[in-house]
This record gives sequence, structure tokens and C-alpha cells, in this order.
Amino acid sequence: FLRLMVDAVIKRDLSELLRYFLLATLLEITRSSITYLGRLLRGRFAEEGISQVRAQVFFKLGNATISRLEEGHSGDYISRLNNDLNSMNTIAGEIPFSLFHTCLTGLGALIYLSTINLKLTLLMLASSPVLLALGTAASTPLSGLGKEYQQKLARLSEIAQDAIGRIETIKGYQLGAIFQGKFGEATDEVVGKAKSIAGRESVLDGISGFIAMIPFLLMFGLGGYWSIKGEMTAGSLVAFVDLFSYLTMPVHQLPGQIAKLRLALAACQRVAAILGMEQETSGGNATTPKHTGDAIVIKDLVFSYPSREGEVLKGISLTIKEGEKVAIVGASGSGKSTLLKILLGLYPEYRGEIHILGRSLDEWSLPALRGNLAAMTQEAHLFPLTVHENITIGRPGASNDEVLRASRLAYAHEFILALPEQYQTQVGEMGSRLAGGQRQRIALARTIYKTRPSYS
Repeated sequence: FLRLMVDAVIKRDLSELLRYFLLATLLEITRSSITYLGRLLRGRFAEEGISQVRAQVFFKLGNATISRLEEGHSGDYISRLNNDLNSMNTIAGEIPFSLFHTCLTGLGALIYLSTINLKLTLLMLASSPVLLALGTAASTPLSGLGKEYQQKLARLSEIAQDAIGRIETIKGYQLGAIFQGKFGEATDEVVGKAKSIAGRESVLDGISGFIAMIPFLLMFGLGGYWSIKGEMTAGSLVAFVDLFSYLTMPVHQLPGQIAKLRLALAACQRVAAILGMEQETSGGNATTPKHTGDAIVIKDLVFSYPSREGEVLKGISLTIKEGEKVAIVGASGSGKSTLLKILLGLYPEYRGEIHILGRSLDEWSLPALRGNLAAMTQEAHLFPLTVHENITIGRPGASNDEVLRASRLAYAHEFILALPEQYQTQVGEMGSRLAGGQRQRIALARTIYKTRPSYS
């Protein structure tokens, strides 16, 4: 339409100019509507896709083996779950639709340009591969910079999580200045990597702009010459220049898109590492105990952590009868907590024999095994729920009498009644609204409640 409108102006044909103007306006309205719908669908597609990946990553983290999880830092895992997945939005949304749009418009422009002046079109296309190769080569270093940036960002999350999660210790030991220094150094490293990426992208933008201008200079020179010679009309030259921008747009944008893709791929690699984590097996098929009179039987148990040297447990043998109370005593680091984790099926890398409630540990389905056991670790972890929900979280569908009985056995009932909303009181993050002893007693009540057979 631009060519026809320019030629109409030169011919001073007002009716023809008005007709082409109205048609061009209608075409632009249609194009804008399609662009709007495309962006709307792109946003929905990207968010839905990333949300599915995020759910899968969360599932993989929740089902990974304990030994594999202990190799990393929780702050790094959270960074991958948030920052890296946000970076992947580039792949899920922006790049595919952008490439599709530019390639489609470029193809349409190429076809029409060929009808205007085939010789000039082929000449302009001949320079595109060389220019594209230069732009692609300039974006290569961004892949390594992107991976380093995500790693530095994860380190920043680790320090922040350590500081906030252990604020009482930090204040008590006056460690604030130390952590401020660590956080400042990590922030400087993140900013440094971000500046490196920005510098590389600015160079890439300059190169892309220069690359985009070369065909236009050639086109104006040759097209102007042919117009003077009468081989092209002025309208054809103006239309050719306008349409050629749609053809050069992919060449101009592709280096930048490749740069974004390289940065996003670095995040993809970190997310893929989680998706490839070793997963905990479901165990055997047994779901019910065999009452033989023995609750736990251990013979010649040997265990060492995969990531450490030396054996933590060596030659452990013991028998615990049903209903019997047994204390396992030892020095710090002697393996008491490790033994408890092995009994829960958290560390399958042991040697020896273990029988729980009449069945071999290997025979038990892990969900069923853990449904018959309850463990209270040294750290009394509470969830940001009510007191009642924290007690019953291990066995939903509780009767009020069972909750009260467990609370009384844990000597928690009296102080719970003194709380603002009693059993419906919110305990806060990690039980922050309760005293340390109160958190421990609620955790103990949760353990007692889950092991109902021991007192019913």
C-alpha cells in the first residue's frame, strides 16, 4: 500500500490515495488485533508452562534422596525454584513467539519484495548470512556469564536465608557485621556479573545496529541509482525500503534473541540438575506389620555417608520388644540421629539386617513404614499453621479427644490453653511466636498423636 500511495501522490490522484489509505488503515487495525491476541496467548502459555515446570521441580526436590539433598544448600535450591525458572520464561514465552512473528512477517516481506525488484532483493539477501554469523559469534560469551550470574545469585540467597533463619544466633553472638560483610561481597559479585552481561549486551546491540544498517546503505545507493535511471518508481523504492525492514528485523534481532537464549539456557541447566536428581524409591510392597513381639531388630548394621569418609555406624545390633522403652545413649556424633534416619528409610545405603514390626526394612513400602513410625528430631520444626494443625498434620482426621490426650502426655495442654486462641493460635514461621520449650512440647505432642497405638 505504501508504494501505491506514494505513486498516487506523485500522480496527484486524490481518490486513489484515499482508497489505499483506508485499506492500509484497515490492515493496520487487523494487524494490531492479531498482535494483541498473540501477546495475550503468549503470556498465558508461558505462565502455564513455567508453573508446570515449577511444580515438577518442587516435586523432585520433595522426593529426592536425603543424601542427594544434603550435597547442596537450601538457598541454592530456592534460587533455582524461583530465579532460574523466572529466567526460563524467556524460552517459554518471549523467544518462540517472537521468532515465529519475525519469521512469518519476514517471509511475507520477502515474497512481496521479489515482486517489486527481484535483483535488488537477491543482492540484499546475499549479505545476510555473513552479517548473521558475525552477530551470533558476538553473543557466544553470554552463555558462561549467564551461568555464573545465576550461581552468584544463588549464593546471595544462601547467605540471606542463613542470616534470617538464624537471626537469634547472629544477634546473640554479634555476628551481624560478619554476615553484612558476606552479603555485601555476594551482592558486589552479583552486580559485577550483571554489569559484565550488560556490557556484553550493549556491545551486541551496537554490532546488531551496525549490521542492520549495512543493507539499508546498499539498498538506498542501488535503489536510488535505479530510480534515477527509471528502472524503479519512487513509490517502489519507498515501499522496498519499508518492507525490507521486516526482512532485516530477524537478522537484527536474532543475535539479541540468541543472547537471551544463552542466558536462559544457563538457568535451564541448573533446573535440569534438579529434575535429574536421584529420587527416593517407594520401597517394597508390605503395608501392614507382622506382630512377632519384636518392634525393631538390628543385626550387624554398618553405615557410612556417601559424601564422607569413615563409618558412622559399625556392627550395631539390638532388639527392641513391642511396648518396651529403650534409650540409645552415646556421645555427640556417635550416630544416634543417623540410626533414627536409617530406621525411617531415609538412608538406604546401609549394610546389615533391619526388621521393623516383623518385616525387613527392604520389604516395607516406605509410606506405610513411616505411617507406623513417628520421629521427633532434635530440632522441633513447626509449620506456620495453628497449634491444632501442627499436632494433627501427621495423621489428618483427628478427634478432639486424641489431640487433647497427646497434648497432656506431652505436658503441652496447660500452656496451650493460655495462648490467645488456644489450639487455634497461629504459631508463626518455624514456631516463632512460641518459646523454645513450647515448640518442643508441641512437636512431642505431634509425635505422640501420630503413634496412637502406643497409648490407646
